[in-house]
Amino acid sequence: MRTAMRRATLGLAVAAIAGTGLGAGTASASTTRDNGQAGSHDSSGGQDWSGGQGGAGGVFAASNQTSGNKIVAFRRAADGTLTNAGSYDTGGTGDGMPDNSVNSVILGTESPTNHLGHEHRFLFAANLGSNSLSVFRYNAPAGLTRVGIESRGINHPTSIALHGNVLYVLNAQQFNCGPGTGANITGFRVSDDGSLTPIPGSTQFLSGLTPSGCAQVAFNPKGDVLTVTEVEANVIDSYTVDSAGVAHGPIVNTNLPSQGPFGTTYTNHNVLLATENFQAGPGLGGLASYTVGGGGTLTRRSPTVGNGQTDTCWVVNTENGKYAYVTSAFSGFVSSYKVGDDGSLALLNPTAGVVGPAGSVGGLDETLSGNSRYLYARNVFQGSVTGFRVEDNGSLTKLQDASDPILMAAGGSAIGIAGR
Repeated sequence: MRTAMRRATLGLAVAAIAGTGLGAGTASASTTRDNGQAGSHDSSGGQDWSGGQGGAGGVFAASNQTSGNKIVAFRRAADGTLTNAGSYDTGGTGDGMPDNSVNSVILGTESPTNHLGHEHRFLFAANLGSNSLSVFRYNAPAGLTRVGIESRGINHPTSIALHGNVLYVLNAQQFNCGPGTGANITGFRVSDDGSLTPIPGSTQFLSGLTPSGCAQVAFNPKGDVLTVTEVEANVIDSYTVDSAGVAHGPIVNTNLPSQGPFGTTYTNHNVLLATENFQAGPGLGGLASYTVGGGGTLTRRSPTVGNGQTDTCWVVNTENGKYAYVTSAFSGFVSSYKVGDDGSLALLNPTAGVVGPAGSVGGLDETLSGNSRYLYARNVFQGSVTGFRVEDNGSLTKLQDASDPILMAAGGSAIGIAGR
């Protein structure tokens, strides 16, 4: 069974809009600047709504709708519970499809190291249908102000990675990096006001192995290596990044026994964690780990540790590096792992948490709060975000299922979540 079966199954939920096609991007001379806020929004004025309690924040989920992509905002209270906080137009459109995608929405340095930098000035969102990126200034705890839209060199963007002021986009070119499309990565410099400037010479093609099924671009913590997962090609490409932010490569790590590498994240010990979906083979999902050399070469650290779930695709790692959590598209469960400093992996609980109502499927993208105390995962079929408290022993305590009408209408095509 291949990843195409997952796409077909998820596509049943969005059949009414899946045939609308992809929008054609229009190149701009520079980042389009915006004034004021976009769409409906709360009037919190950026104040901490927690009444003096520390630790309040926000969670943001994209709709990916062809009628107009929106970022749905939730206030996060200090106890981890979510309250609807309005929505924001990205100024672009989604493609209405269940694309392979990880980190199509990022908040500061959330990608890929889950808040190790604690930098949350801007939220970046991919518009797959209109071939652009939207940039929002983040107003704590759950407010956004759109400051620009960038379309130069962007074509069907499915993943975003940021290190310092260097941002890279994964251009799938079409749905799931179809064969012969010239899928690539391209880089931008992020200015203090959020505008993006293309980095000359930064565009590099993927390995060219087909079918690709590309899913995620990610920086290592040092910022001198980028990795790109190609789910259907069973390969992780890597690129070295020089001091000018220019990527070089790819290095095609075909020596690795990867089986459907999809989502990645780095630990605070510079170990790359990567999910493996085994082309959506029933019950075969798992997590593996790698070290990344300065030249971009990957070396396996841990063999795949299975979790018994199907189509494991997304992974996050707690700030202390001890625990990792994965979600699986054909499962309603979050699976938990213990992570050693050396990259060793041990399965803690294959069913650590239920995403959405018990018995449901569609557990997709996930994010951690800034202190890794709370985990949030999307259930695309329910149009909801499920919150969990991360306990000291790595177990999860479910807090709530927070739904939103926009996310419910988007159905199985909705992708992307970020939080702090």
